[in-house]
Amino acid sequence: MGAAKKSAKLEGQFEPPELGEYFMQHFGSIQGGLTRLGALCQVQGSILGKQFSYNGILTFRGPSELSIDLLGPVFTPIFRINLSSEGFVMDPLRVEGVQPEALNEAIYGTLTAMREYFSGSLFGLRPAVYKKNWKTPSIEVPGWNFGVDSAGVRMASLVPVSGPKLALEDFERVKGKIIPKSISVSGRGYSISIKMDQLKADYK
Repeated sequence: MGAAKKSAKLEGQFEPPELGEYFMQHFGSIQGGLTRLGALCQVQGSILGKQFSYNGILTFRGPSELSIDLLGPVFTPIFRINLSSEGFVMDPLRVEGVQPEALNEAIYGTLTAMREYFSGSLFGLRPAVYKKNWKTPSIEVPGWNFGVDSAGVRMASLVPVSGPKLALEDFERVKGKIIPKSISVSGRGYSISIKMDQLKADYK
């Protein structure tokens, strides 16, 4: 039985809270437990209509440190962005036509949203209630709505009550679990995508 048909069959067998619990446990088992991630990445986006693109190196050290080193023409680090338990630090990056405050807000929002996902803390939120929507189902937990992919097996989007939204795509299996190679973050006045390659990961 295909994943989508299996998911549809489950809808008739369980109540929404039971099905929500089932999906959250499943998401955690295949997408959670990340303790370290390293990857080459391409950072592209638009802030207040101004486009930008950089190559970089992404590093996550769970549960709270996420950094991106942006690279110059000869692949040497020229800017560093770091979010950790000690705060947010960003080298003076400039995007022509964008005020530093707007740039900082967009980058901070992007890294914060990505760290929430990488840390795995979201997989433990309860109660979880399954919602059958007209297009794809979702799981509602306190403060968030998690979209299920069309196959009915992955968490594919994360929409908070307030804050930037995440879309997860192009999953790759690494050491038995799956990691999205493409993460798009959209917030007020900005959209930023991080596309990763050559992933190296460790898990709990």
